[in-house]
Amino acid sequence: MVSNCDAFLKVAKGDSCDSITANGISVDQLHAWNPAIGGTSCNGLWANAYVCVSIIGHTLTPTNAAGNGIATPTLIQDNMTRSCRAFYKAVSGDTHDSIARRAGITTA
Repeated sequence: MVSNCDAFLKVAKGDSCDSITANGISVDQLHAWNPAIGGTSCNGLWANAYVCVSIIGHTLTPTNAAGNGIATPTLIQDNMTRSCRAFYKAVSGDTHDSIARRAGITTA
């Protein structure tokens, strides 16, 4: 992994390079920032390990993935509802409960 990485993604079981790059980075960027993942074959991608998904100076471009007119940030959780109207970027120490409390919603 490159030393100037400023955003990470924890690889889930079943993730592929394609599923990771669907979050707003190119395959070339993923490979350049994570040389140990095994090039285009991605045979070095491990579940429960982190990969770099942004470097200092890189700007992620929000998309309208939900199709509801709200700009959806990149690097979203898999299977997120498509009708989301607000977003929160999780930070170290956050829990489901603390995020729900902050947003005034239930964890359900």
